[in-house]
Amino acid sequence: MTEDTAPFALVVRFTVRPEAEADFDNLIAQTTAAIRDREPGTLVYACHRVDGAPRQRIFYELYRDR
Repeated sequence: MTEDTAPFALVVRFTVRPEAEADFDNLIAQTTAAIRDREPGTLVYACHRVDGAPRQRIFYELYRDR
């Protein structure tokens, strides 16, 4: 398996602007649906809230390759 064909993952942490949490979560829900439909190389695209940190979001993205 070469570097170009190896699975590729990202973990990203966001801090959402105050009072924008609901808008952010709605945008992510729409984006996630579009990614599932239009990006077949994306194996996992997930966004999680962080317990005890209501403005934090963590994304986990797994792609078939780079």
